[in-house]
Amino acid sequence: MLYQKVVRIDTIESRAVGLVKLDLPFGKHQICFLASTTPWAEFDEQTLQVIWNKEKPLYSVWSKVVEVNVKPKDKDGERHVALDRVVAFVSATINDKLPENLYSFRQTLQGGSWTYDVLNQTGGVASQITHDYIVPAENIGKAKTSIGIYTFLPDGVNSVSNYTVMAYDEHQNVIQFHSFDDVPLVQNRYTNYVGNFFSVANTCGFQINKTWDTPNIIEY
Repeated sequence: MLYQKVVRIDTIESRAVGLVKLDLPFGKHQICFLASTTPWAEFDEQTLQVIWNKEKPLYSVWSKVVEVNVKPKDKDGERHVALDRVVAFVSATINDKLPENLYSFRQTLQGGSWTYDVLNQTGGVASQITHDYIVPAENIGKAKTSIGIYTFLPDGVNSVSNYTVMAYDEHQNVIQFHSFDDVPLVQNRYTNYVGNFFSVANTCGFQINKTWDTPNIIEY
């Protein structure tokens, strides 16, 4: 197996999606392309797996594997490659205002992955992933705030067992939390939970059932 050493290039979007020149020997090649909005934490050159972590959390990632057959008569061949977004996104929109004692959110996704197998174009082993988010001071008191967490889809997975959002004060005391089960996952789509997070705003609707059950008839 012949492969080139992978070097991460940090650049602006207009340059990242520009022309890439590769000098390839004759024969068939599988070329793996990957672009991400944030740097990865690790790259395994043997397994071709890219890994993000708490210090370098996952955001949007695009990837594609292209097969190329270089023949002797080919010269300066050019090919257009369209990269597909390979992550799903789970988020919570908080309709009520963020309280003054709020400091941070912690999101936990049970069954997601922050590892991507570039060659096979699939997420790594399902695990628990966590993303911490410190709320900017200017967002306190605002309503309709959205937070979310990105994930790759492990092979054969189309949902995760649980998504939990916990709100903390500056002393790491839990203010409020919400948990959602059986969260659907689809590559290049997002699932958004919308509602009041800190306040209770439930309503009850009533209906009168006018149908009698089977009567109890007693002769006398």
